[in-house]
Amino acid sequence: MDKPTNNNSQILEELRILAEEHLTQQNLSTGVSAPGTSSSPEEILKLVHELEVHKIELVMQQAELAQTRIDLEHSLDLYTELYDFAPVGYLTLGRDSAILQSNLTATKMLGVDRSRLQDMWFTQLVMPEDHQALEALLENVFTTRVAGICEVTLLADAAQPLKTFQTPFGRIVRLDAAMSDADHGCRVILTDITEQKKAENELHRLSRALFAINSCDMALIHATDEKELLQKICNIVVDIGGYRMAWIGYAEHDEAKSVRPIAQSGFEEGYLQTIPIVWDDTLFGRGPTGTTIRTGKSATSSDIINDPNMQPWHKEAIKHDFASSLSLPLKADHEVFGALSIYSSRPGAFNAEETSLLASLADNLAYGITMLRTREAKQRSDNELRQSEERFRKFFQGHSSVILIVDLDTGSIIDANPAAEEFYGWSIEELRRMHIHQINTLPSEEVEKNLEKIRLGGRKRYVFQHRRADGSVRDVEVFANVIEVGGKELVYPIIHDITEQRVAEQKIRGYVKRLETAMQGTLQAAAKVVEAHDPYTAGHERRVGQIATDIAREMGLSEEKCHALQLIGLVHDIGKMSIPGEILTKPGSLSAIELELVKTHAEQGYQILKDVEFPLPIAQIIREHHERMDGSGYPHGLKGEAISLEARILAVADVLEAMASHRPYRASLGIEEALHEIESHRVGHFDPEVVDAVLRLFREKGYHLPD
Repeated sequence: MDKPTNNNSQILEELRILAEEHLTQQNLSTGVSAPGTSSSPEEILKLVHELEVHKIELVMQQAELAQTRIDLEHSLDLYTELYDFAPVGYLTLGRDSAILQSNLTATKMLGVDRSRLQDMWFTQLVMPEDHQALEALLENVFTTRVAGICEVTLLADAAQPLKTFQTPFGRIVRLDAAMSDADHGCRVILTDITEQKKAENELHRLSRALFAINSCDMALIHATDEKELLQKICNIVVDIGGYRMAWIGYAEHDEAKSVRPIAQSGFEEGYLQTIPIVWDDTLFGRGPTGTTIRTGKSATSSDIINDPNMQPWHKEAIKHDFASSLSLPLKADHEVFGALSIYSSRPGAFNAEETSLLASLADNLAYGITMLRTREAKQRSDNELRQSEERFRKFFQGHSSVILIVDLDTGSIIDANPAAEEFYGWSIEELRRMHIHQINTLPSEEVEKNLEKIRLGGRKRYVFQHRRADGSVRDVEVFANVIEVGGKELVYPIIHDITEQRVAEQKIRGYVKRLETAMQGTLQAAAKVVEAHDPYTAGHERRVGQIATDIAREMGLSEEKCHALQLIGLVHDIGKMSIPGEILTKPGSLSAIELELVKTHAEQGYQILKDVEFPLPIAQIIREHHERMDGSGYPHGLKGEAISLEARILAVADVLEAMASHRPYRASLGIEEALHEIESHRVGHFDPEVVDAVLRLFREKGYHLPD
């Protein structure tokens, strides 16, 4: 930097005066006269030389001083730049917080021009609730001259240029205050710690969330009751997690698809009862809870008051200071059964990290609920099993019937009840060491085959002969059932001694046989009476009975029914006893009146036999044996299935025998004509299955009419 000319002249003049004084003193000390006296030319030259040297030295000193001034000015500029543009704000405050001095950084942080800032008090820029802390700091620093620190929140207007803070008020700053050596106010370093505080708060929230999750995990480990567990989880989320409210709801599968609150904690006070919460896609189901249950994904409302999906809950949310909410699904086997809903008083409280942590909590909770339910179900199952075993044991021990428990694989007797001990004559301990082969009189191979049938779910009832300890053999009826115990298949046969019953049955069968013989004799006697009344049809009823029996057997009917048909055949025309013999034996054609009279024999047969006890409805069958499948028969014109099967068989047998036999009014038509007749009326008059059976008998099996 160039210096002004007048300054240079002044400096040269001062240097010249100093040089003259120095020269005079030098002459006095050496005895040399001053210039202009009697000095010699040599002395004058020497003096001139010295002056020249001094002049050069002075010029050099002048240049050095000029550089020093430049360096000082540069240092001042650098200091000013560092001061104004430092990363922190610098303030000088008076005792009353008057702003005496500030750097540019401070003005930017405070959002006020430096020119205006000089006339303000710092308290004007701070939230009122922080005034006391600020005043206490300044008082302490000015009084004790000991440095101090405090944190304050700036007013929103003061932070107007900076919009990134997370609160609705302003940015947070730290004040490091200290006194300088001079009494020119308090030096304050202003540091913006908003982001630091935000990070600290975030870390604090995450730490609380982690602590809450850990506490929930501990609750899950020690939980024994589902409802108690849910209440503990809600309490932990609120008390440890620091949230405004938490509740757990289960999805109901009713018509409304409602959500039933199970547990809640925090500032609730009727919030869940004000408006119904459902999980269908309607107005009341589009909040986070309903959406979570419906979709199976977490749902967030970052700003409840301005969220249109939360419109039904706006009023209550304001009342309860709910600003944001998060709902997390509770799943079991990929199916959502409920939701954990958490509320905060801060908008946007649930960021990605926090949501992820809380989602882990919900997953753990759902797993815990599933495990509790599984444990409870197992406990119930175990209790039921114990009760069932106890009931079975009481049934087994106290049953009057003989019961064994047998290993299906080996045939070994596992256990026996007291009734078995009494029946067989061996003790229970002896029976437990025995094999079923030692009791059953069948060969071992047959016993094993029967055990395999039982295993495969074959028939349940068997009749065997069992040995007893005294060597006697008893007839037994066995009802076998398979059970599984400890993964092993066992059979527990319930055994009844039927020895006396078998003897009684033999006697009864003898009585029945004698009765059947007597009845058959009675029916045969009745048939002979009919034949005596109509000698031209002698043997007809017996042969019809035999043919009907053979047809029934071909169709697969039981032997009991086949035998009954044989007996019915003997008297199927018993109703002809009411018709005059001259009509029955008339050689020519019958008149219409006579024909109608003959047709009454079916009804008359019914009336004669309707009160006779018989295994089959004999009277009904006799009444229907002239009915036809198409309704053209008599006496009632029955059709199809309305005619009993036995009557349908008897009808075909009757026609077949009648056509193949001689009558007073005509000669025999022969078997082929008879077969042709019934085959031509297979569809219409006769049952097709009965006709097919007759044709098989004659054409495939060589059947002949009985004599």
